[in-house]
Amino acid sequence: AEAVAVYSSTKEHLNYIRQCAGAGIDVMVEKPLCINYSEARQIASLADSSGIKVLTNYETTWHPALDSCFSKLGKQGIGELRKVVFHHGNNGTRHTKAPAEFVEWLTDSVQNGGGAIMDFGCYGLNIITEVLDGAMPNSIYAELVNHKPVDYPQVDDDALIVLNYDEFKCLIQASWNWAVPRKDMELYGSNGQVIAHDATSYTSHLRHRKAAETVELSAKSYPIDEPLLYLKRIVREEEVLKPYDRASLENNTLVMLLLDLAKNSAKQGKQLKIHSEIKRQ
Repeated sequence: AEAVAVYSSTKEHLNYIRQCAGAGIDVMVEKPLCINYSEARQIASLADSSGIKVLTNYETTWHPALDSCFSKLGKQGIGELRKVVFHHGNNGTRHTKAPAEFVEWLTDSVQNGGGAIMDFGCYGLNIITEVLDGAMPNSIYAELVNHKPVDYPQVDDDALIVLNYDEFKCLIQASWNWAVPRKDMELYGSNGQVIAHDATSYTSHLRHRKAAETVELSAKSYPIDEPLLYLKRIVREEEVLKPYDRASLENNTLVMLLLDLAKNSAKQGKQLKIHSEIKRQ
């Protein structure tokens, strides 16, 4: 085998990666990488010692609207970033058509490491980590709420994560309580704003223009239009996985660190400063 694609509970990812490392086989797991930062560091050690590639697949990797929105940053676009807001989630995994086996582990605090924060909070963290080339925020604040304790007795069903950087804030709203499924993003800059409505459409509005402009894009084209084709190209070294790419191990190790910090913030009920020693880990 050249590679393995893992579609299991998040808790099982480490075990499958350990087996792949022992056999020298590259592996791709579904998001998130694992259930906590401790396991992420074990995975990184396994990848380093065995030389295997470990990828994490996010649906949003294949959303061309996101790349187009971030390309609008800068003097010729919306200017310097001031705020980014991510909305990810749906109306609750128990209210979708998901298989019962999937729902069972997704709502289990051990098998998933949490609820909505793990299921959908990881998206925004993954994207902003790529955009900032791995730069860490100065502080993090999070709130985890359980609006539907009957449906989700073990885990949160609504999460707010606030990341504070030198010049801007990043707000991540991950929830199983949206009326409709969402994967949208808002970028606010010093000269305008741009909003990704979904995978392929966005609206930009510059300060010096009276009207906003809405653009419809086609899906990403081959060879990077879906995860298995991407995995094949990375494994066969037809394409290079750069550090902090959305699928990269470097990116997703930091995502797990940020998720752990967010859960700690929520547990303590306060903003946590991210000290330089944490940033160097």
